[in-house]
Amino acid sequence: MSRDFELLQRAEREGRYARERSLSGMAVPAFPADFRPTRPLPDSSLEEAVQIQTASSPVGRLDDFASQELTKLVQRLFLTTDSQLRAVTFAGIEAANGSAFAAASTAEILAAHTSGNVCVLDCDLDRPTLHQHFALANGNGTSEALSAGVPIRESARRVQSRLWVVSAGRGLTASLTRQNLQELKAELLTSFEYVILAAPPISLAPAALMLAQSSDGLVMVLEAGSTRRESAQKVTQDFQRAGVSLLAAILNNRTFPIPAALYARL
Repeated sequence: MSRDFELLQRAEREGRYARERSLSGMAVPAFPADFRPTRPLPDSSLEEAVQIQTASSPVGRLDDFASQELTKLVQRLFLTTDSQLRAVTFAGIEAANGSAFAAASTAEILAAHTSGNVCVLDCDLDRPTLHQHFALANGNGTSEALSAGVPIRESARRVQSRLWVVSAGRGLTASLTRQNLQELKAELLTSFEYVILAAPPISLAPAALMLAQSSDGLVMVLEAGSTRRESAQKVTQDFQRAGVSLLAAILNNRTFPIPAALYARL
């Protein structure tokens, strides 16, 4: 057998089995009908007089199975009665593995099932792609907030009733540090109930670790047939030693969370 991440192959087989069961009529768990935020909502003045911009829907490009699986992930991470997660980082090990798309889709699903505003932020300043998933221009964004002190509220674009997007921006001098990431997170959480951070590839940028440390945890995106088991194990160990909470793993191209029983073996 190839050494291309045997664990992912096992997860894929389990995913196909889950798909067959769901297509045969198995009900997908619904969101609680009586769901209410457990925390006071942030300042809601952000949405006053702000028009919704025309944008593409990342979720609209998912098949039914992938959409259902991401919906269950959103419910498990954010919408249980005891969840305290508000800011979560999405990152892949290699470049171009779909982590920005996973972050965008997760943010859109979360915004459709919560009473608070959701912001998804592109923190991959060297390889920005988040704006493309919403068919937006890469206007002022994270770079300008970090390098020029532009308030992040001025860069956030409203694309759905409760969903806001901050692109990477075009500033060339911005750098991510622990201090400015903490300040950025604090600023975001005064205006948004939830923040999804699209990080640069873990193997190419130390900023991915800083982002994960500055947030409430990491969702790791793995590429089927590409991510090697040894790479995933090393990242898992390094991030755990750095105090990062590893919340879940998503298998790209199938776009479903790896079952907990398999993820625990990483």
